Amino acid sequence: MTKYRTILCAALTLLVVISAVMASEVYQMKLTVTPGETWNSRMWIGPVPVKKTPQIAAWIETMEGSFVKTLTVSDATAKQKWKGKPEGGRPESLPVWTHATAQSESTDAISSASPKNGLSVNNDGQSLEHGKPYRIKLEINTSFDYNEYWTKKSGNAGRYSGVNGQPSLIYEVTFTAGTAGQYPLKPVGIGSVDGSSGEITPEITTLTSALTMIESAMLVIQ
Repeated sequence: MTKYRTILCAALTLLVVISAVMASEVYQMKLTVTPGETWNSRMWIGPVPVKKTPQIAAWIETMEGSFVKTLTVSDATAKQKWKGKPEGGRPESLPVWTHATAQSESTDAISSASPKNGLSVNNDGQSLEHGKPYRIKLEINTSFDYNEYWTKKSGNAGRYSGVNGQPSLIYEVTFTAGTAGQYPLKPVGIGSVDGSSGEITPEITTLTSALTMIESAMLVIQ
């Protein structure tokens, strides 16, 4: 009986240790995006003003660039459901996210309407390897936001952007899973203007109003 009691106590102790370790690796991640002055914009369809909110996606990938999981994505991009949907949809809305997630996951549970006033997303980090570095990316875009470089009419080779206007803008930051802290995301480049690739061009000098859609973006781990 003493032998069995010793084995039982050892098993219970091991269970407590495993539970403690698992609990220590569960932490809260919160991504907060504060809207800037051009988060909401307006376009005219004839005499009718139409209010626009941006398409936005946030996801986690490894340092090697492998996709891990989506934190949030706008419905229209996730489901390719657009008012007056063009043939083939609008892969140029969030091309980096679209190519990163191709055939990798269902977006039904994580997609939502385009946020009208900023964004706040919570995640418990359970799918991440504790102590391993990751990168979080955020992509944002709004259509018809033309400027002198990204023009409305064709004729400027390589710059005509269709209905897209300025290309999507990508923010990112590196973090270590389970390490508490505040991690501000910074703009690092633009996506494909026609949605033909998921590559990021590391320059933002051609953007104007796209740079003020977001005032700040912060990942907080605690």
